[in-house]
Amino acid sequence: MKRKTTLDVDSETEALLTELKEAFGVNTNAAVIKKALQLSRYMARNADEDHAIVIETKNNEKTKLLLAG
Repeated sequence: MKRKTTLDVDSETEALLTELKEAFGVNTNAAVIKKALQLSRYMARNADEDHAIVIETKNNEKTKLLLAG
């Protein structure tokens, strides 16, 4: 079952959606939001006991990202 949701976004969020459309290779804001939710779920499921994950960049730099708080 599909449900329609409407979001009010500011110009900064609209620019972010546009940027992520290109990064994710999708054409709609809905597709960006779905992908972002999937990524968020993956990170939440794989976070450590402190609700953190470690991200490694292309340059092999590591950053700890806290999901909670």
